[in-house]
Amino acid sequence: GEEEEEEEVKIVSEEGKDFLAALREEEDDVDARAKKTTTTTTPTTSTATVALAATKKHRRMAVLNNQPSLEVDSDGKFVSNVGGSKSRVFFPIFSKGQKTVHLVRHGQSTYNEAISGPGSWEEPKIFDARLTELGVKQARELGKFLSEIPKDAVWITSPLTRAMETCVYGREAMYAFVSSSEEETNSPDENTAPTNDNDSKANNNINSDDNNTSNRRSLSASSRKKASTKKKVATMKDEEEEKENEKRRHEAWGRSVIVRPEITEKLSCSGDIGRTKLELIEDVPILAQSLSKLPDKSWWWDTNEKRNDAGEKMFNSNEPARVFQRRVSKFKQWILSHPSTTFVVFGHSTFFKEMVGRSLKNCEVASIQL
Repeated sequence: GEEEEEEEVKIVSEEGKDFLAALREEEDDVDARAKKTTTTTTPTTSTATVALAATKKHRRMAVLNNQPSLEVDSDGKFVSNVGGSKSRVFFPIFSKGQKTVHLVRHGQSTYNEAISGPGSWEEPKIFDARLTELGVKQARELGKFLSEIPKDAVWITSPLTRAMETCVYGREAMYAFVSSSEEETNSPDENTAPTNDNDSKANNNINSDDNNTSNRRSLSASSRKKASTKKKVATMKDEEEEKENEKRRHEAWGRSVIVRPEITEKLSCSGDIGRTKLELIEDVPILAQSLSKLPDKSWWWDTNEKRNDAGEKMFNSNEPARVFQRRVSKFKQWILSHPSTTFVVFGHSTFFKEMVGRSLKNCEVASIQL
């Protein structure tokens, strides 16, 4: 009841005090070292200034993310400040610009459509909203862009259906651009039957026997027909093999896609409430391998007192900002610690706004460096 809510607010307040105190302590320490360095170096020396700026940034992020800080020394290497003792480590993955991340907002969802008209701000109670026809069209229009990203890019999606559908439809549309760019153009004469020299000689020999000429023409026509039939059969066989190969490639891609629950949308409406992994696997089987790793119960914001449940059509609580911001930070850390350098991420408006500082339209792409 009210007592529990007051106790929760008090805990949050205490956490806030601890956080601010730790942040000020980190900044005061860095500022003190900055002042000391300034008095012992010439005004033209910029290396120390750059290093201290990087130090301040990394230590600030350490406080925000509750992680051991990493400092930059004068050689441009990282120094781990764990447990009060410093140990030099070279950790280039935390250098700015090492990671390229393409953020792709999902296409128009049924929830977006329901609240798009005038006077439509009432909660429509559309749980785990799917893509509309327009949303599917928008997702497929991503094909050309997706065909141009590196082949070794890591594909990541939110477990909400609209994001996964955008990911899958976009990938399927991509194949048309990949095939057309790699396909060899046939020569104009490739489908023309080869000229038969015997026919030419027979037609030019006015002294040849008419019956022999007729027989030769008949045999030649028959040969051409057989050759054409064989070619058609071979072409159909090649097309079937290509379709089967494409299917296998698509299934292999599906197994490689990473579904990460921490990039789901900040829960503030019924459309942001997810479904169980079994329901999702049934609807999006191409991503079954990664979906199977989701928690058995709710992977979205949910509490015992104020339930959010798509199956029971329940929307009772919004996700706290501090929980949401922690998720965003966790995802950034995951990207930075991953060995790959290029990522394409299918997600949501508020989540991406926290990363880039602005809202994205449906199927808009924002490419950033981390």
